[in-house]
Amino acid sequence: MPNRCFRLLAIALGSSLLWTSAYPYADAVAASTFYQHQQLRTGEGVDAGQGDFFAESFTQPYQLNGYQLDSSSQPMTFQRSESASTVLDNYLAPDTSDANRSGRPKGIPAGLEAEWIAGSDVSLSTLSSNLKVPLLFGRKSPPPIVKLGFAYTDISAPQSLSVPSDLFEYSIGLSGVKRFNERWAVRTILGVDFATDNRNTSSDAWRFTGGVFAIYKKSPQLSWTFGALALGRSDLPVVPAIGAVWLPNPTTRIDFILPNPKANFLLSDNGQRQQWAYVGVGLNGNTWAIEDSNTFVDDTLTYSDVRLVAGWELRPSAPANAPYVPGRKYIAEIGYAFSRDLEFENESTEVSLEDAFTFRLSTQF
Repeated sequence: MPNRCFRLLAIALGSSLLWTSAYPYADAVAASTFYQHQQLRTGEGVDAGQGDFFAESFTQPYQLNGYQLDSSSQPMTFQRSESASTVLDNYLAPDTSDANRSGRPKGIPAGLEAEWIAGSDVSLSTLSSNLKVPLLFGRKSPPPIVKLGFAYTDISAPQSLSVPSDLFEYSIGLSGVKRFNERWAVRTILGVDFATDNRNTSSDAWRFTGGVFAIYKKSPQLSWTFGALALGRSDLPVVPAIGAVWLPNPTTRIDFILPNPKANFLLSDNGQRQQWAYVGVGLNGNTWAIEDSNTFVDDTLTYSDVRLVAGWELRPSAPANAPYVPGRKYIAEIGYAFSRDLEFENESTEVSLEDAFTFRLSTQF
């Protein structure tokens, strides 16, 4: 199993590098994503700005099942006539001096992640990659961004559970943002996943995800979020996304957003790169359409857990409340998963699993 995982990771890495080296809009994606976040918080730019798909890593402010919510940041000003190329030249900071421009990181729209859940009874290993593609149809302003994703999960389980060892997930998503005034904005997201063992390809494999979130910016240090997120999971189809983001000082960010609260602390900043540490708790899980390996009958499998995590992130320097930080990022995370369950839909069977340790490595190019 480890050799297979390493081979798949090498394939995913090579594919992502091939896409990003051949793709002519890599920096346009970073510029578009950053500019869209500016529209959310300042109201400048295009009248009906489109938002970045909520899919940064778990170490970003707050996230659930791949979706990230943002609600506060320092204001920057862009004029309505600015093009995507102009925004590209300004996407990191308002300071556009030669020294600042020459050292800033460039964003490439690809990400890789490896995660291990090491349980004594059932273990899971997941390798995933994603690519962000802007829809450039002659628009001068930054376009909407489509996110394409692929994930492979290897499950090691007793044969009596009749669980397939190989699970796959193919996904595509799109998001938008509408700002009503300086304090209120609404984000909407829509995604479609095809999660399967590649034997059961019935309608059970299709999952429709999305969400609607109202964001109220009370001050640069405090923002509130109200909304709901559709996960497409059999056991947890919809969850509320309610809470606040608070910045008590420039080196601390408290993301008290249910169901995944998290606290972030700045460790060091040399002017170009920052090191952050974080602790948090949250829900994790997924649903796949499978074929029972013993009876060959179509079924649906859901894995779920509750997780305590602690992690480290290396990223380009930016304010603590920046909603999107372009450039290369590295994340290492450890955690402890409890309340672990496997659920089978046909027989309405739920299997309780032993607690497990988790490990996650992630990078964004």
